[in-house]
Amino acid sequence: MQVVVATQDKQTLNGHFALARYFLFYDVTEAGWALLREVEFTPGDDDGPVSRISGKKPFRIDERIDAIRGADLLFISGIGGPIADKVIAAKVYPIEMNAPEAIDASLDKLQALMKGKQPLWLQRILKHDFLFEGE
Repeated sequence: MQVVVATQDKQTLNGHFALARYFLFYDVTEAGWALLREVEFTPGDDDGPVSRISGKKPFRIDERIDAIRGADLLFISGIGGPIADKVIAAKVYPIEMNAPEAIDASLDKLQALMKGKQPLWLQRILKHDFLFEGE
């Protein structure tokens, strides 16, 4: 399964979807995980609004949605409801983490879920038959 991790530093799962500097793409199986590629977002000349939380301008959302297409899971530290709907419409399952965590620890936890009794959402992703509303 392909997992995208939003991060600021390439070490920690600590990136908000709209503000993360990097998206790291991993191939995760029961046997292990490996980094496939990374996408770096750099500030552009976006005239969009400034985030009330960070005081920074969020990067272009459509560019971020396009970047994650084809992935199965998205690990982020935060995401707004309307943007989460767009992620789900792109057939990527977003998982919002409550606190920063080392990326390898997050991927190890996912691997443990894959090896044990899988929650329904994970079973559907692994079978590639996740049903999205509106389809």
